[in-house]
Amino acid sequence: MEVGMWPRKFLIITGIIELLFLYPAFLFTVFFGYQGFVAGEMGNMIGMFSVALILFLVPYLAARTAAVQGLRKMKRWAPVLCIVLSALVLTASLFIAFDLPFLLALILIYNSVSIWFAVVCLRHTGFNKRG
Repeated sequence: MEVGMWPRKFLIITGIIELLFLYPAFLFTVFFGYQGFVAGEMGNMIGMFSVALILFLVPYLAARTAAVQGLRKMKRWAPVLCIVLSALVLTASLFIAFDLPFLLALILIYNSVSIWFAVVCLRHTGFNKRG
């Protein structure tokens, strides 16, 4: 197996696992937000929070799906998109730094490995082809 293939497989498999967890979370957020709006006064606050969360999740899920497909087809832009998405998750995870430091450590390790593997994929000759 070539050097650049196992990081690519890691990024594809972890991207699919991430999507398998985020799509049900997205559906739950949509359902929970709708129920919050239906509930009335205090539910409106839950509904507005859900709308804000959906405004973040929809582009993220679309970009992550595109990154997984691009990695599968060895497109040059896919590792770059993985780096951007990992950096986005890293900055968003800093909000939980004081509440859940152990979870923050796991997120930092996972995203740093993902960024490293994306850079390895960028350096691989298979991703340097045009077309």
